[in-house]
Amino acid sequence: MDRRQVLQQTAKILGIGYLAPGVFIALQSCENKDVNDDWKPAVLSQQQLDILTATADTIVPKTTTPSATEVKVHEFIDLILSDVLSDQEVDKVMRALSDIEAISISKAGKSLSKLNDEDKTTVIGGIDQAAYGNTSQDKKSMDYKYLKSLILLSYYSSEQGVKQNLDFLPLPGNYQACIDISSNPTITIGLHL
Repeated sequence: MDRRQVLQQTAKILGIGYLAPGVFIALQSCENKDVNDDWKPAVLSQQQLDILTATADTIVPKTTTPSATEVKVHEFIDLILSDVLSDQEVDKVMRALSDIEAISISKAGKSLSKLNDEDKTTVIGGIDQAAYGNTSQDKKSMDYKYLKSLILLSYYSSEQGVKQNLDFLPLPGNYQACIDISSNPTITIGLHL
C-alpha cells in the first residue's frame, strides 16, 4: 500500500466517523419507536443480514448496556453500504460476511445465525484471533477487521452507545494532577475535533 492509498483510506474512515452521528439521527428520526417493522435492508440479503446481526451481537453483546442490534447497528451499516461506501468497501463487507458464514459452517456445522451464544462466541473469537494475530494481513483478515470497525463505529456513534458506554465531558475543565478513578470503568471523551 503506498502513501496515496493510506491517505485515501484514512480520509474515508474519518469521513464515516464524521457522518455517523448525523446519519444515525436521520435513521432514528424524531419518533421513538421501539420496533421499526417496516425497515427493509437496501443492500444486504436476508442471509447476510442474519450473519451481520449475529456477528454484531457477538462482538457487542447485551450486558448492562444494549446489544448492537438493539441500537440498530445492522440498519446503520446497511444504510452506509447503500449511500456512503464505495463499491470496493461494500465488497469488503460482503466478503467478510461470506467468510464468517463459511468458517461457521466448517467449524460448527451450521450457519452463525443458528448457533447458540457460546458457539457464536467461539467462532467469532477464533476469527478475531486469527485476524488480529495474523501479521501477513491477508485479504480475509483485512475484510473482517473492516467489518468489525464498522460495527464498533456504528455502536459507539449511537445515542445509547455514547450515553451508556462513554463518559462524555463537553469541556475538559481544569487540570487536576491526582484524581480518584470512578468505580464505573467508562471511556472519557470530549470535544477534541
